[in-house]
Amino acid sequence: MERKDEGDKGLALLCLLMLAGCQSEEETSQFLLACKYDAPATIEAMLNNGIDVDGQDKTGLSGLMVAAAENRRDVVALLLKRQAKPNLQTRQGVTALMLAAARGSDAAIIGDLLQAGASVNQTSVEKSTALMSAIADGGDVRNDYQHILAMKKPDAPVEKESALDKIVGATAAKSLATGNRALMTEDMALQLAPGAFKKNVDEIVALLIRHGADVKAVNASGESAFFLAVDHARSAETITTLANAGADTSLADKSGTTPLMLAAAGDDPNLVLALSASGVEVDKPNREGLTALQVAAGQGSPAVIAALVQRGAKVDQLSANDLSR
Repeated sequence: MERKDEGDKGLALLCLLMLAGCQSEEETSQFLLACKYDAPATIEAMLNNGIDVDGQDKTGLSGLMVAAAENRRDVVALLLKRQAKPNLQTRQGVTALMLAAARGSDAAIIGDLLQAGASVNQTSVEKSTALMSAIADGGDVRNDYQHILAMKKPDAPVEKESALDKIVGATAAKSLATGNRALMTEDMALQLAPGAFKKNVDEIVALLIRHGADVKAVNASGESAFFLAVDHARSAETITTLANAGADTSLADKSGTTPLMLAAAGDDPNLVLALSASGVEVDKPNREGLTALQVAAGQGSPAVIAALVQRGAKVDQLSANDLSR
């Protein structure tokens, strides 16, 4: 009888600890895994049995973050209904909203998070915001998303890496930088750029701005959302949306590089014309003393050079060296 009482007390203590959020790392890991793979009913049963809805693993990931990143709206809805905190941060300062925006999750998930009180202007350790996450390729959430990618079911088959996979993997970063994903597996691309495949940037950007996203904020590198939009060759719609919302279209990063210089290094004269029409200083130099026209000359795009000259760029600042780069 005494042993039974001790057992009952032990079970009661375990329940109290779980209710207080004192669950083991293994229990938290199992819950995060469920939020990635399992049906909402399974997750709800775990919650009913005392699992902490806001339990975080060693990196700071929570079930809500995992579900938001994996585009699982039904799970996100369940967790929010069970009072999951939308503003929890990982050790990198990343939130569920940033992960959803970076990954290009359904805009409805982002709307659900915002309605539940997610802070649209919360910043990560690197001062990145959800708006920046939506525009960039996911580099700001890369470390945390790599942990989500690594979450596998215990019975999942182990895929043996082939010699070709190793070769491609070794050059994946360079391939991705040049837009070449043909030889990469999806996991390889996502390891480097969690937002590599998102297709709803325009929609997410507009949604975040409607909810008060600060278009003038800058990250630790001095890059604004507008700067990132040009740097990542986002659509004219996104660039226009940011400009209309009050973004500083000529704000340079810490190296003195302006959005116009980024465009000048490309091959889209229409983008150059659009940026230079917004009142930017066409001949403003970076810290190395280079102007947008000199950058364009170095890249050798006649159409871009012509566009800058059309907008008043001073040709007399060019030298023979500029034209022969």
